[in-house]
Amino acid sequence: MSEQQQPLTAEIILEMFREVRAMIQETREQIREEREREREEREREREQIREEREREREEREREREQMKEADRKWQETREQRKKESDRRKEESDRQIQELRELQKQTDEQIKKTSREVGALGSRIGEIIEYMVGGNIVEQFQTLGIEITSLCRYKQFGKRGTGKSGEIDVLLENGDLVVLIEVKTKLTHDDVREQIELMEKYRLYGNEKRRILGAVAGAVIADNVVQFAHGQGLYVIVQSGEAVEIIPTPPGFKAREW
Repeated sequence: MSEQQQPLTAEIILEMFREVRAMIQETREQIREEREREREEREREREQIREEREREREEREREREQMKEADRKWQETREQRKKESDRRKEESDRQIQELRELQKQTDEQIKKTSREVGALGSRIGEIIEYMVGGNIVEQFQTLGIEITSLCRYKQFGKRGTGKSGEIDVLLENGDLVVLIEVKTKLTHDDVREQIELMEKYRLYGNEKRRILGAVAGAVIADNVVQFAHGQGLYVIVQSGEAVEIIPTPPGFKAREW
């Protein structure tokens, strides 16, 4: 037999109402808390989205700055290369112009030198001709040196080797030869070279006779004359259209090779 239901009294209804209201209040509180959590979650998501967008914005800004910097550097590099290219072109043009000027000067100097060499050769030829056509033989004879023949540009030794040479003028007789070196302007070095030529002729000239030496020139300084005399060489100088042997100093003795 079922338990008999209690009658609903005002107190029971009031208690039930209180319980329902408490349940509703609790449910509302739960809903409020749930909404608060959802709100906070959405806020966090929005914050994350804002942060992500800010990072993306900053990244794009950095990329733009990097692109600007790269473009600036590229522009600078291009400008520097252009300036360097222009500088090199200017330098090259300047060097080419200098080379042209130098070549022009060189050509002029070569022409001048050729004229001077031609003049020197002509002058040396004149001195030799004056010896041949003049009285150089008689002048040596006054010094007690008999000359029976005269030869120009005498070659000796094996040509193309260090054992050969050329004598501008060679005077000779049956007992001796006189080797004469002719220069336009005689110098100390020319005298030394003549002495070396004398030594070479003695070694490779196939000569058994006595060998004497002389130097000649159109212009000869006094100290060169003294130096040549000191080496035992006769000195011949051009005088107008003739040549003459410069008087030797007291005590002079011709050197024999």
